Amino acid sequence: MELCQLMNRLTKARKLLTNEDAYTLIEMLIVLSIISVLLTVSFFHITPVVSTRTINNMIEVLKSDILFSEQYAISHNEYVTLTINDPKKLYMIQTGGLFSGKSTIRRYDSNITIQTLNYGNTIRINGNGNIVKSGSIKIMSKNNIYRFVFLMGRGRFYVEKLEP
Repeated sequence: MELCQLMNRLTKARKLLTNEDAYTLIEMLIVLSIISVLLTVSFFHITPVVSTRTINNMIEVLKSDILFSEQYAISHNEYVTLTINDPKKLYMIQTGGLFSGKSTIRRYDSNITIQTLNYGNTIRINGNGNIVKSGSIKIMSKNNIYRFVFLMGRGRFYVEKLEP
């Protein structure tokens, strides 16, 4: 009985090894070329999505940092300074005095450019949470342009998307 089972298994294994129903080289090359074309096409559609998501994340972080700076200035009754250093691709938030305060440094993607339009490179928030000087900054990437507009008086600002 055991010998019959062993013979059956060997027969099945031999059939699998000598099976001629396999794919030919041409069929395999066609399938691989179709897969490579699909991967290439999908790569070119993903790249702009990544760029858009990068700048959107940066916009959200900057908005949160500005709102936090306003609240910190109100709660501690101190000036808060946001300094933008575009060549180094970072911005710094300083509280209190130049040497006595705390500072937070945020780096941003090298494909993003920040251009201050009315400020030099510094935005100041007074102890009431109000922005000292009204103005705007532009944030640009390859496919997107945003503008932060800071209003005088209540510390309000808004973000608008501009056409490239």
